[in-house]
Amino acid sequence: MTKMEREKHMMKGLLSSARTAGLMLALLCLALTSFSQLTADGEWKLAKEENGISVYTRESTTSSFSELKVTSTFETTMSAIIALFKDIPNYTAWVYSCTVSRSVKTSTEGEDYYYSVTDAPWPVSNRDVVVHSKVTQEASTWIVTSASTNANGLVDENEDMVRVPMLQSAWTLIPLKDGKVDITYHLSVDPGGLIPSWLANMTLAIGPYNTMLGLKREVSEEKYKNARFPYIYEPYLPKQDN
Repeated sequence: MTKMEREKHMMKGLLSSARTAGLMLALLCLALTSFSQLTADGEWKLAKEENGISVYTRESTTSSFSELKVTSTFETTMSAIIALFKDIPNYTAWVYSCTVSRSVKTSTEGEDYYYSVTDAPWPVSNRDVVVHSKVTQEASTWIVTSASTNANGLVDENEDMVRVPMLQSAWTLIPLKDGKVDITYHLSVDPGGLIPSWLANMTLAIGPYNTMLGLKREVSEEKYKNARFPYIYEPYLPKQDN
């Protein structure tokens, strides 16, 4: 039995239970009520706000899965955040439900390819993905962007997992004069498999919120906070060449 067949079988069995079906119907009504608040023109709507972190969702124009945006402001540097991003094996410590993360190859100083696995709750199969990530900085504004998309052909698919067919994300880092960084994370993803989009959309805010919370915790570690990169200019740090 393939992973898709197993997921289909488990989802079918789950929905066949009268009690569970009633619960799913109630969740569906809740989801439809919640997401009916999204406007047709794709306006962002606040889904969660806690611990200085705001999570927004909006309907996608290209997918049935909603897009997501997370914003916060931390007392840190852009270089510290990028150092955390480049520590790929440590993703399991702060990225929500990430159980495996390893580098596949490094092309340039600001460009990486990595493989990761996301643990999914029963009866959904775990998801894996190969990601291409690239860091750039605008010379006129000093804004740093770490943009990622799924990459194909670098790692063989695992028959026990579902390979994520589409992922696009971006971390935007804006330096502030008070020694803080304004952070925005944007995510658009199709998890693949047989997950109903309405159910995925209901829980969309949970993972990114906890990931941002984990980032805030981890980036204060000594090994990250003093990091510097030749391709990132920190305009508000002293004694730095432009």
